[in-house]
Amino acid sequence: MSKKDKKNESTALTLLTALIFIIAIITVIVTYESKVPDPIENTKRVLINTYLLLLLALIIILLLIRFFSPNDTILLRNLKIVFAISMIVMLVFFGLKIKLDLQYGDGNEFKKFYVGENTTNEDIADRFSISLDGIALITDEEFYLEECKKMFTLFKIKFNIIMGLHLIITMIILYKILKMQMYNTKQKRIKKDDKIVFHK
Repeated sequence: MSKKDKKNESTALTLLTALIFIIAIITVIVTYESKVPDPIENTKRVLINTYLLLLLALIIILLLIRFFSPNDTILLRNLKIVFAISMIVMLVFFGLKIKLDLQYGDGNEFKKFYVGENTTNEDIADRFSISLDGIALITDEEFYLEECKKMFTLFKIKFNIIMGLHLIITMIILYKILKMQMYNTKQKRIKKDDKIVFHK
């Protein structure tokens, strides 16, 4: 592989690393300050932070195998291993997201939490809710559910952005694997043709 290709790959990996840091900063800064307690705040934070750390580790591993693989054969093998790991990580986190969506997407679990925390039966409509439909009076329970759903929606947006970045990284690895395999096949064909010509 030429020095130019190596330089382009290093630049691409560096940009991806910078992008992960930017997204990590955004996920920390862009938060929705709610006036109600979020029952799954820790779960969401751990999930997003773990995912970002794994993506950063994936980039670091790619840089290491790129520079420390002694030849293209070993590099190709290592890329295939990293690609398999990347796919497993993506499937695991996608499964965790689906589980959270099924559990909290309809708001019933938030309602159960509210009922468990509030033993009084009084629920007077004394709060204002402003939406596209206009202004309306809502109860404390309705306000709590609205806030929890807003926070959960923000979590899903952040998670989808991270997963999109992960998909881009995985596609880059796959592209590199296919490119190297095509190059190897081409080289084998050229050697075979040379042997045929030489024997003739």
